[in-house]
Amino acid sequence: MQATDGKAPGWGALIESGIGRVANLDASAKTWAGKAAAKIKKNDPKVWIKVANELTQRLGGAHNSEFRTWLYDQVGQLRPTKRDLIEALLGWGCPIATTNYDEILQRATGRPVVLWSDHAGTADWLAGRTDAILHLHGHWATPASVILGSESYARHSGDERRKLLQQFMALGRPTVFVGCSDSGLNDPDFAQLAAFVTEWPDVAERRYWLIKHDATTGAPPGAQLDDRLFPISFGSTNDDLPIFLRALAPASAGLRRIDRDVERPSIFGRDDEMEAVIAAVTAHGTALIAGGPGMGKTTLAVAALYDERIRAAFAERRVFISLEPAAEPRELLSRLADGFGLSATGGTDALLEEIEAFAKAKPVAAILDNAESVFERNHREAERLLRLLAQISNLALVVTIRGDAPTVSGATVISDLPKLDEPAARTAFLDVAGDRFSSDPALPKLLSVLEGHALSINLLGARAKSEATLLGLVERWNAAHAGLLKHPIHGEARLTSVSASLRLSMESPRMMGSPDARRLVGILAQLPAGLAAGDVSILLGGDLAPAQAEDVADCLRQLHLVERRPDRRLRMLTPLRECAKLEVPLEESDLGRVVSHFLAIATDAGRIGTNTWEKVRASVETEADNLDPLILLALQKGPVDNILEDALDGLGLYHSSSGRAGVSSLAVAHKILETQHNPAAIAGSFFRLAISAPSSLDGNKKALFEKALNKYKKINDISGEAYCLINIGHLYRASNLDAARANYEQAKLLFKQLGNADGEAACITSLANVARVIARHQDAINFYEEAKSLYQKIGQKKGEADCLFGLADIARTQGNLTVSKNLYEQARLIFLHSGLSVGEANATFCLGELARLNSEYDAAETLIAQAMNIYQRVDDALGTGNCQFVLGEIALSRRNCDEARNYYIAATTFYQRVGGVLGEAHCLKGLGDIALILSQKDDAYALYEQAKYILSNFGNPIAEAECLMSLGEIDESRGDIGKARLAFETAVKLYASAGLLDEEASARARIEELD
Repeated sequence: MQATDGKAPGWGALIESGIGRVANLDASAKTWAGKAAAKIKKNDPKVWIKVANELTQRLGGAHNSEFRTWLYDQVGQLRPTKRDLIEALLGWGCPIATTNYDEILQRATGRPVVLWSDHAGTADWLAGRTDAILHLHGHWATPASVILGSESYARHSGDERRKLLQQFMALGRPTVFVGCSDSGLNDPDFAQLAAFVTEWPDVAERRYWLIKHDATTGAPPGAQLDDRLFPISFGSTNDDLPIFLRALAPASAGLRRIDRDVERPSIFGRDDEMEAVIAAVTAHGTALIAGGPGMGKTTLAVAALYDERIRAAFAERRVFISLEPAAEPRELLSRLADGFGLSATGGTDALLEEIEAFAKAKPVAAILDNAESVFERNHREAERLLRLLAQISNLALVVTIRGDAPTVSGATVISDLPKLDEPAARTAFLDVAGDRFSSDPALPKLLSVLEGHALSINLLGARAKSEATLLGLVERWNAAHAGLLKHPIHGEARLTSVSASLRLSMESPRMMGSPDARRLVGILAQLPAGLAAGDVSILLGGDLAPAQAEDVADCLRQLHLVERRPDRRLRMLTPLRECAKLEVPLEESDLGRVVSHFLAIATDAGRIGTNTWEKVRASVETEADNLDPLILLALQKGPVDNILEDALDGLGLYHSSSGRAGVSSLAVAHKILETQHNPAAIAGSFFRLAISAPSSLDGNKKALFEKALNKYKKINDISGEAYCLINIGHLYRASNLDAARANYEQAKLLFKQLGNADGEAACITSLANVARVIARHQDAINFYEEAKSLYQKIGQKKGEADCLFGLADIARTQGNLTVSKNLYEQARLIFLHSGLSVGEANATFCLGELARLNSEYDAAETLIAQAMNIYQRVDDALGTGNCQFVLGEIALSRRNCDEARNYYIAATTFYQRVGGVLGEAHCLKGLGDIALILSQKDDAYALYEQAKYILSNFGNPIAEAECLMSLGEIDESRGDIGKARLAFETAVKLYASAGLLDEEASARARIEELD
């Protein structure tokens, strides 16, 4: 109670509060509550335990949330506001156990919790292998561990292993009871232990009971020799207890060397920061290392003091001082003095004199770790004392602090310790996990989600040790996220758990004094892409003025809970954000507002490619990565309504057009919609799934469109039917042009029937694409011009760009390369401004092809690489395969046969994924060209024959003609003139049908040469 200035309830008061809670929850329990309250006043521990058992049952039992909520309200929120007693206890340097359920000692010392039910943890505690707080009667956060009523006492007293460990402690080490009342020592658990001790009078160590006693009231209780209990009076008031304990504390062990207290850490990617700290320390100056939770501030400081240059300069006079958590600025001095082996008592002036005299004798270097504890309590005084310390000659200081660094004249300041870059993160992970993962294909993905967060990299590395491959760890991360961000062996503490580290920031005075800042963390925890500073007031709601919202955002910036970004956007690193989801749940009052905000943006995302896209583009593209998570959050609230369906439609269309934003919410929504039995909604859901699905050989995309088509037919939704048909046509276009054309024609009739000019124009454009592929160029041009006119009338920019793109293709085929380039550029510009990534990639690819045809190979490679990056981002296998193929063509033009072969083989793999038979044929032809260059004529001939067969069957006359020309050349070289002539004559006909007059003339010339 003293550590909380009397706020902590005693045993009786705690039970009385539980009785009151039961009465408030259950009106029928009033009579019981009155009788139970009367029993508590009897001051009989046995009666109290019985009542406690009754109230536990009435609160639903230890596993009920009401029981946990009551414990949290009564003891879970307690904070150590008075530190003198705790500091005195720590001065003894002995293991500490408590019968309390609160975490005052944990908050004051930073030590983890060990429960008696954790037999292995208790054994480690008894053996001195862990520096934890042992909870004899449980901890509020684990309600099932709490010993309160008779049932829980009986359950724990029946635990034979627990009993054995208790007995071992009683026999093996002296014990001091601090703050235990007479009724506390009559607790059944202790009474059972006392009975055991009486059986071992010749072995059991003494147990000391510190009691408050006023000499004027008579003699204190005498010793109870049988159970080895010796009462000792510490004074007449509670304030005498810390003084008494300090007087009996063992003398200081002298200078606490860092290499006796703290292990030398591995450190990577901090070369510049290390050199800065080392330079400051060797100059007997001060280095300040600031940053967010888990960024590696302590690691950097300790690693620096282990550097050979600092070891040579200071030898054993290198000290590590933890200020976690300190109660007042004076502890900057008292803890430093204690670390030097000096007296830690007296005022600030006396402590400064002691420290100065110690440093004057010989230079000394010290780390003051986690200094935010003192700065948050009184920043001005803490800064004053730190400045005075910094002025002491021969005293070098390294101060780590989460949040902003204090102002100290002449100090070296690392104001925001950055994330580890990719090479450093990789090395740091492998240093912990082991080099066997160095070539694991899942390593880049794992490191990308950790975002260079030093503590998270270390913790996931520790977990990887038990994995055969990293794929399993990635799958566990996808399922558990924050649950993995703690050490698999060590307890929950700042350096072993990201949640524990984050918790220190969340419980800081700065954060506790700003409820809106805590709410904002709860919101940011749901936003992978973060939040624009200007939207803070919108999402927090109420009457929060922009200036107040900026203050709230500044709170998070000052605590370094968000990244420092030039655009001032507020974003938490993924590991911190995932832990914040658990530590700071989104408040119910904010949930609806946040969800509504992002559903509106998701709906606007469906305007991509339209003439109104520019109005919403900035907000959609900025928030793209937030849309899917917030829709998932909305889906947890209830049924899928019209607003949510609009958002889902927008997300699906945006993803299919740009390749951006996740779409996992579409599948979740589909499962929910199937339970709502709304045919129209289910049909729309199938269509969304189809639109967003990647094109692949397994036909999943086509199957989804066909399911949607059947659903639309059943409910007579003609528009839905038409859109399914045109999309199915697109899927056929790579392998079955007749099927594609039939679907387009059917869809066109339906759109015309509905008066849907956009849909009708899309069908006409698709028919133009088919005509272009089979070299009916004039038909294609007519189709494109007709569709472009329709698109321009309705202001549909995407469609207009598609038509320009098709016309550019025809101009290129007909040899009008300048016209073709201009048309591609026009189309690319529209695609780019409309946010249509796939169209942009296609146009960029074709410009690269034109550069290749003009032998501008460097420019071509640059453009093709740009296009391939986009294709890969949107998981477009066909586009990626085309890029690989063209890179092969460029390599072949440079006679880099090995490089070209690799590109063709890679392209074939992508074509096979999507059933791109024509693409495979072109690769076969390219491989034939390589074989011909290498004079491997038999291999070349076989490859050309395979390519020609495919090209002939799938109607690609130009490429077929090229194969025939190569086959004719080989036939001629073999002396088979008749066969060569037939090949050249067939090529002439194909070139003529395609309107390629120059190629036709060249083929005729080869025939004449045969004569």
